[in-house]
Amino acid sequence: MKRSYFFLLMICFLGASCGGDDPDDMPVVTSKTISIEDLSFNEGDDENNLFLRLQTSAPVTNQVTVIIKTVDGSAKGGEDFEILDNVPVVFEPGEQLKEYRMKVFGDEDFETNEEFKVEIVDAGGIAISKGSATIGLLNDDQSISN
Repeated sequence: MKRSYFFLLMICFLGASCGGDDPDDMPVVTSKTISIEDLSFNEGDDENNLFLRLQTSAPVTNQVTVIIKTVDGSAKGGEDFEILDNVPVVFEPGEQLKEYRMKVFGDEDFETNEEFKVEIVDAGGIAISKGSATIGLLNDDQSISN
C-alpha cells in the first residue's frame, strides 16, 4: 500500500491532477501532445486564404476542441490578417492533423516582411509541445524607383 501511495504522490508532484479515492478523480497521464506550425506566406494583392496546421503526436480517441487566437506583431489584425479570438478547432476521433483556414489581406504596397503569431489558448486536455506559431507575411510587391 505504501508503494502505490508513493507512486501516486510522484505522479502528483510531476504535474498530474490528483484527487481522492474516486476512480474518476485519479491522475490522468496523457502522452499525446499538440503543436502548431510556423508558416511563411506570400501576402498577395487581394484577400487570400492561409492554412494553419495543428497536429497531435497521435490520433485522438475522443473529440478534442482546441482554442486558438491571433496576436499582433508587425502585421496587424484586421488590417493584414483576420483576427481570431478564441476560435475552436475540433479534432474528431481518429484525426491527428487539422488545417484551419484564415484570411490574409494583401495589398499592392511595397513594405517590409511582416509577422504575427497564432497561439493555442486551450488544448482541450492535450499537452502542448509547441503552442505558438509565427506567421510570416512575405512582401511580394515591387518597390517603385524614381
